[in-house]
Amino acid sequence: MPLKSEQARFGSFCLRSRLSFSRFAEILEKVKKKLSEAQDTIDTATRKTRTIERKLKSVEVLSSEKDPEKILYDEEAIEEGSGK
Repeated sequence: MPLKSEQARFGSFCLRSRLSFSRFAEILEKVKKKLSEAQDTIDTATRKTRTIERKLKSVEVLSSEKDPEKILYDEEAIEEGSGK
């Protein structure tokens, strides 16, 4: 009789182990999916950053000799004149 009891416990142990490992595999798949989503987000942000950097290169750098208030006033005057 002790042999059957040991076999039953071993069988139960194997079943629990298999179920636990199956759950672990499911969790790993979810982690893999989330990591892939995070990588896609990083890739998108990197592309947008490069686009912004390219556009900023084309922006004229204001020299330190120009008065920022004068520039702002000139832009406001242009907007007022165009009816905006």
